[in-house]
Amino acid sequence: MNQPPIHNPHDKFFKEAFSRIEVVRSFIESYLLQRIQFQINLDELQLFQNDSVDSNLSEFFTDIIYKTEIVPEKIPIYLLFEHKSYPDPQTGTQLGNYINMLRELLIPFR
Repeated sequence: MNQPPIHNPHDKFFKEAFSRIEVVRSFIESYLLQRIQFQINLDELQLFQNDSVDSNLSEFFTDIIYKTEIVPEKIPIYLLFEHKSYPDPQTGTQLGNYINMLRELLIPFR
């Protein structure tokens, strides 16, 4: 059986690897914890929904988002792992869109 060619193999590899909690936990332990001024509860890592529709019905797809908490305060924190194959001048705008998407998902309607 012939397999169709994989488009964007780097992106596929990234999403496959970072969808595995043990890979993300190892990455955080190796690269992130020593660079931040607070502790993250690695036992509570949960893969978070990574696509949404904003209020204008535009669909957003992030690469990978994990939810956990800062300890000991138990403050929720969301970790976005975004793969870029090339320098993208729109990265700041894209991150702003992701933050707004999370706000819409997490803040209840009044």
